[in-house]
Formats: sequence, structure tokens, C-alpha cells
Amino acid sequence: MPGEVGSLSKNKAFWSMVTVPFLWALSNSMIIAVLPDIQTALRISPGRAGLLTTSLSIPTAILLPVAGVLSDRYGRKTIMVPGVILYGLGGALIGSFAALGPIPYWGILAGRVVQGIGAAGMTLVAMALAADLFQGEERVRVLGILEASNSLGKLVSPILGTLAVGWAWYAPFLTYPILSGVGVVSLILGIKSPPSTGRENSLRRYFQDLSQAVASETLKLVGTYSLALITIILWFGGLSATSQLLDKAKISGTYRGVLLAIPVLLVIITDLLASRYGRPEWFPYFIASGLVAMALGQMGLGHLRSPFPVILALSLGALAMGLVMPVLNSLITSAVAQGQRGAVTTTYGSVRCLGSALGPPLYGFFMDSYGIWLFLFAAVLSLGAGVAGFFLMRRLKVGV
Repeated sequence: MPGEVGSLSKNKAFWSMVTVPFLWALSNSMIIAVLPDIQTALRISPGRAGLLTTSLSIPTAILLPVAGVLSDRYGRKTIMVPGVILYGLGGALIGSFAALGPIPYWGILAGRVVQGIGAAGMTLVAMALAADLFQGEERVRVLGILEASNSLGKLVSPILGTLAVGWAWYAPFLTYPILSGVGVVSLILGIKSPPSTGRENSLRRYFQDLSQAVASETLKLVGTYSLALITIILWFGGLSATSQLLDKAKISGTYRGVLLAIPVLLVIITDLLASRYGRPEWFPYFIASGLVAMALGQMGLGHLRSPFPVILALSLGALAMGLVMPVLNSLITSAVAQGQRGAVTTTYGSVRCLGSALGPPLYGFFMDSYGIWLFLFAAVLSLGAGVAGFFLMRRLKVGV
């Protein structure tokens, strides 16, 4: 058993960090749900309100690989605990200052940047630790649970946000330190402080080993990063397009939130089932069938306009997220040795952040201009990725 857990069981260590991806999911999802309320309270434009999400996402995406390198050299817990603390502290600064008096807009952005710095040391580092602790099908299962925890956070975040904003516009920010406190206590009690992991080697030697590991697994890494980027762009783009279609159908408020929650719930269920019962020999078929379902869903979004058929089309995309992402998580965390796993896994996290950031604006910009052609291109892209992913799995001998 790795030194990360000492005498504690690896199961206890794993369950102590399940809250981390849940917290990470709240980073933007909860604030997006209440942006109109914040915009009204602060009397700012929609563009400036949107920067409240961007100001968190950019530092997270940039610093994720840095957090990975540090976790390889100093231990996963050593990075996760301060990360969760900073994540909660950023929210506490915003909420506390707002409660005490007028807070400048730039002060809010600064608090979000602090949260973004902390978020870089959270979920993807937790994935690396889970991969350190478990092997084979057991690794696939626990990574699926972490992915499901993240999806659960996305599912409940609008509810948490709207409940909190009913008390005060800044109250959603105060939920971060409360929930982060639970996460910090769980990590401290569940994972024994690790000894030095990579510091016995020089930093130069570390990067030499990392370069050699990446060079030997170039096909697996590039393929996994590419499949993840395509899948997430299409999923978040589809979510954005669905929201617009429901708005045009005069579906708003809580009812829209409930409808959009259905596909997210399907992601969680599919993810857990695929991770629990899926076997490595099924991985090529998971990739192919998931992305074929995504292609059909994209075509549906291009042609359908009634609320329930639109949600059904988006739900096909949810199947892709539930089937494809557990496979990719397993591939990326097993691509290199434990000593380089943090850097590779968190770089994968940066790719995921990029996909979630690109999807909505790409669809928002091209949907009105190109209509059905946007969704046709997305469907062809998804089909191509499904075929390429299937043969990539075969080339890598996954499950063979």
C-alpha cells in the first residue's frame, strides 16, 4: 500500500476524498444558477457577471499541471488540503466582506481567483491518489464514483444556489467555506500525512523521468486528451443549446432546472453502472457506443424543438459522458507510474476545463448563424471520434 495512507485502510482514505469532486462541481455551477440575482444586486452588465465564472476557471486550468507536479513530489494530501482551504477561503472573503458592507466588483473577482487557485489542487489530484491506491477493475470503480460525485455536485448546485440567494445575494459564496470545512476535516482524518514521495530525486531528474514516460505513452495520452476534449465540448455545448431551446419554448425558472437535471442524473447513473459492472474488454465498445449516442443526440438537438424530445436528445449525450469518461479516467491515471501520475492527470484536468469553457460559447456563437449545420458537424465529429476511439482502444490492446 502506498505511503499516502500509512496504516489506515485505502477504502477509508478513498471515501474521505469523495467530497472533493463534489465541491469542485459547485465552483461555477452554483454561481451560474444565480448570476442574474448577483448581476442585479451589483448593478453590473451580463458580461461582467460572466467574468465571475471565468476568473475562477482560468487560474484553475493554468495551475492544474503545477498542482500535479507538486503532488508527485510532496504527496497528494499535501496539495489537496491547502487547495480545499483556499477554495473555501475565497468564498468566505466574498461573503464576509459583502455582509459587512459594500464590496467592490474587483474584490469579488479577487475572491474567485483565490478559489480558482485552490480548485487546481482538488479533484484531479484526488483522482491521482485514487489511482495510487487501487488497481485494475477496482480502480475503474473508484474513479467512476469520483466522477459521479462531481456530477452529483452539478445536479444539486442550482438548488443550493437558489436556496441560498433567497436569503442574500452573497449567501451562495458562504456555502463554500461551510462545505469546504467538512471536506478538510474528512481529508485530515481519512488520509495519514504522507512522507516525502518524489523529493529524493532532483527536479531535473523528475522532469527527465516525466518526459520519458510521456514519450513512451504519446499515443495513449494524445488520444485520451483528444477524446476527452471532444466529448466535453459536445456535452457542455449541448447543455447550452438545450437551455436556449427551452427558453425559446417559454420554459423557464424551476421547471427548466428540473428538466435539465434529468440528463445530469442519467450521467450519474450510467457512470456508476459502467464503472461498477464494466470490464476492460468492454472499453472499446463503451467509447464507440457512447459517442454514437452523442452523435444521435446532436442531430436531435438540431431538429427537435418541443421540451421533452429536446431533453431526450440531450440524454443521449449524457450516455456518452457516463460511458466514455470513466474509461478515459482509467486510461489517463494508468498511463504512467505513480511518480509522474499527478502531472499527467492534472494536465488531463486542464483539457477538461478547456472543453467545458469552450462548449457553451462555441454553440452560442454558431447556433444562430449556422443552425442545423452546427449540429450536423458536431454529429460527424462525434461519430469520427467514436470510430477513432474504438480502434485506439484496440491499438492499445485495452481489454485484449
